[in-house]
Amino acid sequence: MALAMSWVPAQAQTLDSLLRPVEHLLTRAPKQVNHFTRAKYQSDVGEGVSEQHAFEPGATWDCGFSPEGGASSRVIRAINEVRTRPGNDATILVAAYAFTSLPIARALIAAHDRGVKVAVVADATENRKPASKVRMLMESGVAVRFDNRLQMLHHKFLVLDGTAVETGSFNFTKAAASEQHAENACVFRNSPQMAATFTGAWQRLWRESDPAS
Repeated sequence: MALAMSWVPAQAQTLDSLLRPVEHLLTRAPKQVNHFTRAKYQSDVGEGVSEQHAFEPGATWDCGFSPEGGASSRVIRAINEVRTRPGNDATILVAAYAFTSLPIARALIAAHDRGVKVAVVADATENRKPASKVRMLMESGVAVRFDNRLQMLHHKFLVLDGTAVETGSFNFTKAAASEQHAENACVFRNSPQMAATFTGAWQRLWRESDPAS
């Protein structure tokens, strides 16, 4: 399916233009997921809740753990798998608490450079610190917004091309990948329903956040 989108600088990003490549997932997802992403996360009725769902046929998952080293590699591999296709944009939506991992930042920049539409919503307090790699992402053309509304944006997940999700305890940080941390990172592939649910959570954060500067 051809989905065209014009990518503009972060300051001019709108929610509609950013989500256009994955809009079909929000409108074609099963009724329960569609209700969650549209009604729950586009209103102020309270905390979003997704009901229990079975995995779609063909969905797969794998998990990595640190300090064994598998968590960081799972995240980077998932980013590297996202590729543009003729007539179809590819997207990576990032929600991050702390972001100090140079390898993950480089993987996202490489994705951006090969034409993937990358956008990051991040905790404002953590990512104004000197060690944050968010400034590096911004300087490379990645769209970034800071959540100044909440006391803490503690998410750490990726929505990958509208069909896969990476999530877990693993922050995108150097410390999380060290031998001093026990962490997990799981990648769920070929699951548009899960991706639509996480996209709903992400789009609310993006809408309520401020362009980073």
